[in-house]
Amino acid sequence: MKRVFLFHIVFILSLSCFAQHCPFDGSSMLVIKLTDSLGNPVTSMKDSLFLVEVDNPKPDSCIYAEGILILPFKNLQEELINKHDGAWKERAFNLASGSEFMQAGHYAVLLNQAENDCMIKDKGDFRYMQRKFEIDMKKGSSIQTLTKVSSENIYSLCTGKGPWTRIRSIEIVLK
Repeated sequence: MKRVFLFHIVFILSLSCFAQHCPFDGSSMLVIKLTDSLGNPVTSMKDSLFLVEVDNPKPDSCIYAEGILILPFKNLQEELINKHDGAWKERAFNLASGSEFMQAGHYAVLLNQAENDCMIKDKGDFRYMQRKFEIDMKKGSSIQTLTKVSSENIYSLCTGKGPWTRIRSIEIVLK
């Protein structure tokens, strides 16, 4: 009887080991595809593109990502594959293989949980407020809004949400 009980305890504990989350849990990604007026992929940006938070009435109340967020778009190798000093390298490369966003002309911004949702302290817990974004281009000293971002364009990297091949980019034509 003791052996059966011990076996059950070991079995239950081993199941919890397999239930650990992947390193991408809590991370989300927004991908853009840049093309020129002829439809050719833009493989190097001469102007800076940013994901900019808008319409946040209490940006300084957001814990772990305070203030209005202004995050630069980067190439996928830098922003995803080599993230965290290469800690994601092998796994991210395998999960991204075959994804449309790994083709030329694609750029991304990765968001952690606090960047995707404003986390406001509330009596020992948090209230989550969905952040709103737009994509802005800085050209010299002027800033131009290119498009608003729908929350459906921000994809969770949690593998429990499905394969990364589901991630679609927002297409932007640069003139």
